Amino acid sequence: MSTFPLAATAAEMNAAAASYAPTDMWVVARELDQLTEVPAYVALAIRTYTTRLQAEYPIDPAVVEAIHRLYQAQAQLVSLAEEVGPLFRRVHAEDLRREEAPRTNEPLWNV
Repeated sequence: MSTFPLAATAAEMNAAAASYAPTDMWVVARELDQLTEVPAYVALAIRTYTTRLQAEYPIDPAVVEAIHRLYQAQAQLVSLAEEVGPLFRRVHAEDLRREEAPRTNEPLWNV
């Protein structure tokens, strides 16, 4: 039995997340700004797969419609992900300000 490439890639994505550690909070801030790409690309992959099934295989339209609802639901996660970066910047505004406009010898504060 062959492995479904989308499922295998999703498992790899989980493994990447589990083994990855950002070097610092500045990296986290930049990455959270890109978080929307995760659900967007997953939705696109499901949509692309569905389009191919519909065009090249004798699949019942009811199944296509069910998968269509799945990728639409996945795509809706993009709007939720769009809120994360701004929330991070809002709740960590003081920390970010200190990096963007550091005090003299800021590293000496060691906080």
